[in-house]
Amino acid sequence: MYRQFMQLSDYPFRLTADARYFFMGGDHLRAKSYLMYSLHVRDGLAVVTGEPGVGKTLVIEHAIKELRADTVVARIRQPRLMVTEFLFAICQQYDCLPEHLNKAALIQAIYDFATREHFAKKNIILIVDEAHLLSANVLEEIRMLANFELHGRKIIQVMLVGQPALNSLLSSRNQDSLSQMVRLSCHINPLSIYEVKKYISYRLLVAESGRSVLFPDSLLPGIMCYTGGVPPLVNVRCDMMLIAAYVKKQTTVDATCLHAAVRKLDWPFYLQRVSASPRLMSVQTFSQRLMPAKRYPVLKIFRNGREIGRAHV
Repeated sequence: MYRQFMQLSDYPFRLTADARYFFMGGDHLRAKSYLMYSLHVRDGLAVVTGEPGVGKTLVIEHAIKELRADTVVARIRQPRLMVTEFLFAICQQYDCLPEHLNKAALIQAIYDFATREHFAKKNIILIVDEAHLLSANVLEEIRMLANFELHGRKIIQVMLVGQPALNSLLSSRNQDSLSQMVRLSCHINPLSIYEVKKYISYRLLVAESGRSVLFPDSLLPGIMCYTGGVPPLVNVRCDMMLIAAYVKKQTTVDATCLHAAVRKLDWPFYLQRVSASPRLMSVQTFSQRLMPAKRYPVLKIFRNGREIGRAHV
C-alpha cells in the first residue's frame, strides 16, 4: 500500500517471523550469551522467561545456530500433553521410536539414543516451549531426562521456555528437586524506550528506507504508552502510523499520524493491559522501561579464539 510511495523494498513492520528483522536488545544479548555458556558447559537446566512477543524463541534460535553442526535438537511446542504423549513427541523428534509405545519403552529409547549420540560426540538438546503450561507429572519426567549422565556429564541439555509464571511453577514446593537443577535462569523484558527507537530505525534500514521515512523521537513516549515496548505491538502501531502518513502523502510520521493510529486501533494504554493481566510486567517494571537505557560494560565470550556471544553486565 505505502511501500512504493515511501520507496521501501518491503513492509518493515510485518508480524511474520523474519530473521532479517530480529533486533537484539540488551536483554536479548544477555540471554543469548548466558545460553551459549550453558550449552557449552552442558550442565543442568536452562530457563528462559518473558512476556509473549518479546523474542524468546528467536534468541534461542540464534544461540543454537552458532553451535557446532553435530548438535541434535528436539523442540516440543505442545505443552499440554500427558506423560506418554510427551515422551512419544520427544522420540518422534529424535527419530528413535521404539517398537512398543509404553512409558518404560519410550524412556529407554530416549536414553539409548542420547547415549549413542553422546559417544558419537554429539550435543543433545531438548527445548520445551510454553513450559509454564506443563503439568507436574510432565515436569517430573523432564527432571528425570535432565538427570541422564555419563562420566559426570549430562547427556541431554534441557531448556524450558515460557512466560513469567514458569518461575513460580519451578519455585513451588512440589518442584524443589527440579528447581535445584536450574543452572541458568534469564528473563527477557520488552524493549526500553531507547531500544524502541533503535528497533524502529533498524527495521526501516532492513526495508531499505534510507532516510526516506522518518519517525521523530518526540513520538516515542506515545508509542511506548500503547505498546510497552513489546515488539509485535510496536509493529502494529508503527505500521498503522505509516498508513496514516501515506494517506497524508508524506514520508515523515508526525503526531497526527500517531493520533490517527490511536483512533483506528482503539487500544487501551499499556498500563491498563498490565493491570488487567497478571501475566504481564508490573507497573514498576514498565516505568523502568520508559527510562533511557544505561550503558553497561560488555562481557565477551570466546571459544577457540572466536567470539560466540556478548552481553551487557
